[in-house]
Amino acid sequence: MPDAALEESGRGARRLALVAAGALVPVALLVAASLWAGRAAIDELTRAASADLALVVRDLVEAELEHTTSALVTVAEAPALVQSSRDRDAARVRARLTSLVAAYPRVVRAFVTTPEGVLWSDAPPAPESLGRSFAHQDWYRGVSRSWAPYVSQVYRRFAAPQPALVAVAVPVREAPGGQVVAIVVAQLELEGLSGLLHEIDLGGEGEVFVVDHAGAVVAHPRLDLQARIHDDYAGAAPVVAARAGAAHGLVYDDPVSGTPMLASAIPCEAGRSRWTVVVQRPLAEARRPVVALAVQTGVAGALALVAAALGLALQERHRRRVTGLVARLHEENAQRRAAEAALVRANEGLEAQVTERTRALEEAQGRLLEARKLEAIGRLAGGVAHDFNNLLTVILGYGELAARALPAGGGPAEAVAQIREAGERARGLTQQLLAFGRKQVLVPRALDLRAVVGGLEPLLRRVLGADVALVVDAAPDLAPARADATQVEQVLVNLAANARDAMSSGGRLEVSLSNATFPAAPDGDPAGAAPAPGDAGRPCVLLRVADTGQGMDAATAARVFEPFFTTKALGQGTGLGLATVYGIVKQSGGEVRVESAPGRGATFSVFLPRAEAEAAAAPAPAPAPPAPAQAGAAILVVEDEDGVRELVRLVLEGAGHDVTCVGSLAAARRVAAARPGGFDLLLADVVLPDGRGPALARELRARAPGLAVLFMSGYTDGALPAPAGDAPALDAPLLAKPLATPELLARVAEALDRRGGPAP
Repeated sequence: MPDAALEESGRGARRLALVAAGALVPVALLVAASLWAGRAAIDELTRAASADLALVVRDLVEAELEHTTSALVTVAEAPALVQSSRDRDAARVRARLTSLVAAYPRVVRAFVTTPEGVLWSDAPPAPESLGRSFAHQDWYRGVSRSWAPYVSQVYRRFAAPQPALVAVAVPVREAPGGQVVAIVVAQLELEGLSGLLHEIDLGGEGEVFVVDHAGAVVAHPRLDLQARIHDDYAGAAPVVAARAGAAHGLVYDDPVSGTPMLASAIPCEAGRSRWTVVVQRPLAEARRPVVALAVQTGVAGALALVAAALGLALQERHRRRVTGLVARLHEENAQRRAAEAALVRANEGLEAQVTERTRALEEAQGRLLEARKLEAIGRLAGGVAHDFNNLLTVILGYGELAARALPAGGGPAEAVAQIREAGERARGLTQQLLAFGRKQVLVPRALDLRAVVGGLEPLLRRVLGADVALVVDAAPDLAPARADATQVEQVLVNLAANARDAMSSGGRLEVSLSNATFPAAPDGDPAGAAPAPGDAGRPCVLLRVADTGQGMDAATAARVFEPFFTTKALGQGTGLGLATVYGIVKQSGGEVRVESAPGRGATFSVFLPRAEAEAAAAPAPAPAPPAPAQAGAAILVVEDEDGVRELVRLVLEGAGHDVTCVGSLAAARRVAAARPGGFDLLLADVVLPDGRGPALARELRARAPGLAVLFMSGYTDGALPAPAGDAPALDAPLLAKPLATPELLARVAEALDRRGGPAP
């Protein structure tokens, strides 16, 4: 029996072993199936999520580079930059590069090279780079292959500090499809893009990064790009796979951390380069739920084995455990769906940020174009006025000489009078053009604007008429303003005349004076240019003129300061009144704004610089004209315009003076050196073909200290040019063209009287 029992026990043990072995096989199969199915599900979810996120990041990177490239193409195609590049005008090119760097925060530096890659202008300036060849750089090799916009691989700037950068290079052509005259390059700092990627939360150790076409990291949320440029990804599986198209569910060892990763990669177009966006998570982290599920499945199988051994009592418990496992899987699926919804919301937020930034850039570009348009019109107006002043000098001068020679009351005298009257009207128009172009000669000083407005109030009431009420309000603690009194009066008269035309049926005009600060740059694109950098918040004096007239719509207000723009009927206005206001205020260092709406009147706000440290003064009365000087003075006239030079000679010789006329500085030096007794007076144009009149005056005064000097000019930039080095400033008056014969003779007499008359 013992032997039979032992044998039966052995057979039972063998049966139990067979049962256990038979039970372990399905458990092992179940665990393997769970691992396979779970891994496939996790890989699919990870692939879908990472693919969507990679697309978002790709669109963001491409939009960033496209915006910068488009802006750079616009700069490269601008006629002013093309002309400046052709002329190698480094200063003008640097001014445009400075505007580009200010408009695009990610652009840290811009520069222009020759077609051979030699740098000759940059912003901000880096003198050590001027004349340096960059033909070895990736961006130069890329743009010079087909002369099309190109985005470089990651590199470091030559000058310290040396952050990680990419360069966008665009050729500058003489004309579309024409010869390349230069290359304009913008350097983009990558720290901002890495910071944006750092905000993308994949959970755990997941990360999104961008690799350039050479395998160097462009942006990474964790790597320190300031320490070195990571080029370890050149042969990594995601980068290699993305070169042939998007790839998902890649398993590879990260070359920097050495961690097995589950990754998705898609190509990103960067100019003519092909970058790669990689979204990855550690493989262990991504498949952790699968391992947990497999362990749970194994435990469930083990419990099933125990249940088979112990009987039906444990079978129900196993069923309940499986049911709980299914519920947990449903919960995890719900969590994954919530994560996908959060990713969609993040995508929408990124799109909204890109849209807002695009709108802000378009508005900034609109303001810049408006300011450039007014500046260009101002230069044109100043140049036209200069040429007209020379012509008007001849017309008015000879007209006055003819009027003196003709008997009064006859037909010829009347014709000459009509010519002189038309010339005087043209003189007024040129003065308005000079005011808009900011080419007038100003005498700024500390002004009490209350006294200026008070003295002008009777004239303003006559301009407005009896049916318009004038109200003046000034702050008791009003600070003095620094401006030219005559020009401030012209601003007030022009604004009052404009308000009167807007109140044809009567109304009310309010003139108020108060202390204020220069305003910040306006939102949108209203009329009036933004203040210069650093002016916003600086103390100033505010002159506000508000009417109750018919008002203007936004389109009219945007053009209100343009010369020759008017809403009046043909023949009822020149369109130069408000343009004159704009030019005077800007030349005085101030700002002017307009606020208006149809049916609500218009308010013009003039901000003038404050003169805190000077005593305010009311406008001084004009001095009495000096008595005519004695005849016989030796006068040297230097004027390049033949007609003006001949007219001045006739007028001065008619007054009994000894006049020598030349058309250049070189001729003036020869004549002065050849005259033993020298000259009593030098009458010179400010700007001559071979130099400037003040330089000649300093040379002649060095040899003859008693020489009287009088300048004349069709326009200036506000004052005579400053002397070079330690040379003393010239105490010489400026005679504005067109010249009037009485004023010319009076100024000559005044200059000679100051030096004691002609030499004996």
